[in-house]
Amino acid sequence: MALVTPTHWYVRKQGWTQGPFTSAQIRQMYATSLISKVDRIAPSNAGPWLTLQTVPDFADEQGASPASNDAVWEIASPRFHGAQPVSYGMLQMIAAAGKLDRGDLIRRAGDTRWRPAGEFAGVFGGPRGWCTACGFEVQPDQGVCGHCRARQPAYEPSMAMFAFSSGMIACVWSIVATSTVVALALRRTVILEVPVDEKFPEVFAILLAPAVMLAVLAVMFGSMARAAIVAGRSAPANLPHAIYGERLGWAACLVLLAIVIAATAFSVGHFRARF
Repeated sequence: MALVTPTHWYVRKQGWTQGPFTSAQIRQMYATSLISKVDRIAPSNAGPWLTLQTVPDFADEQGASPASNDAVWEIASPRFHGAQPVSYGMLQMIAAAGKLDRGDLIRRAGDTRWRPAGEFAGVFGGPRGWCTACGFEVQPDQGVCGHCRARQPAYEPSMAMFAFSSGMIACVWSIVATSTVVALALRRTVILEVPVDEKFPEVFAILLAPAVMLAVLAVMFGSMARAAIVAGRSAPANLPHAIYGERLGWAACLVLLAIVIAATAFSVGHFRARF
C-alpha cells in the first residue's frame, strides 16, 4: 500500500504552533533560517510531531528555495533582512519570530500604500484573513480554505493581556493595601465607626481579597493563553504576555502569602501589647 505524502504541514517552534504550510513554504522557512532541522513539524496541528531532519521529504534539504506563488507581501522592517516578497504564512512566522512589529509597514503586491502590519487580520492575532498555505482570502469562521482545501485552525481571543494586567494589578494592590492598613492601624484610625487597630484582621482581609482574586485569575488565564498558543488557536505574538502574566500571578500569590504571615505576627504582638 503506497504511503500518502501530506500536502500541508504545521510547525511547532519555541512553544507555539503555526500553519498550515505547503512543502515549498517549509523549505523556504528553512532556507531563510526561520526554522531549523531540529524544529518539529506535523501533518496536523494535533501531531504526531517530528523534527524536520527526520521527515524524508526534508531530510536532505540544502540551499535556498525559491519563493512560492503566494509570496505577495512586502515588508519594511529594520529587523527583517530576508528575501522579499514573502507569503502570508511566512509573514506570520516572521511576526512570531520577533522580526516584525505591529507598527512596521507592509503591503500586498500591487498596492501603492504601505500600512502598519497590525492592521492586517491574523498577522499578530485573531482570525486570519488569508490562508497560510496558498494566500487565498478566507473568512474568519471558514474552517477549510476554498481554494487549496487546507484546514484552517479555529483561532480564539487570547487571554494573555488580561492575565498580564491582572498579575500586575495584583502585585501593586497587595503592596499598597498592606501599607495602607498597617499605617491606619498604627495611627488607630477609625473608618465608618470601625477602629482599624481593633478590627485589623477583618479590614486586612477585605482589602486584600481583590488582590487574591486577581492573582488567581492571572495564573488561570495565563495558563489558558499558553495552552491556546501551543495548540495553534492563538497567535504566537501573545506568548510573552501569557508567560509574564502567569509569572506575575504566582509572584503575587507568594507576596500575599508573605504578607499574611507578617500581618499575623504583627497582629499577635500588637494585641498582646494592648492586653
